[in-house]
Amino acid sequence: MAAISAAPDFVCEVLSPSTEAFDRGTKAAVYAGHGVEWLWLVDPEGDTLEVFRNERGVFRPVRTLQAQEGGGAAPFEAASLDRFFEE
Repeated sequence: MAAISAAPDFVCEVLSPSTEAFDRGTKAAVYAGHGVEWLWLVDPEGDTLEVFRNERGVFRPVRTLQAQEGGGAAPFEAASLDRFFEE
């Protein structure tokens, strides 16, 4: 089996109470270190979407959206996230 040789530009993680610390810590650091440019962290319980951008190997927060907000988020500004938060 061939190894993956390139990192994706974008990763989205859906947080759960049992994995949130790992997703925010270890996983995010690995993604950043491998060059993933954008990270979204979706919190279904808190109805939030956190957007991060990789700056020299570290994810920096760009924006946090609440479920009631409309519009898009980087790197998909043109797409509406309204349906993203629908149940």
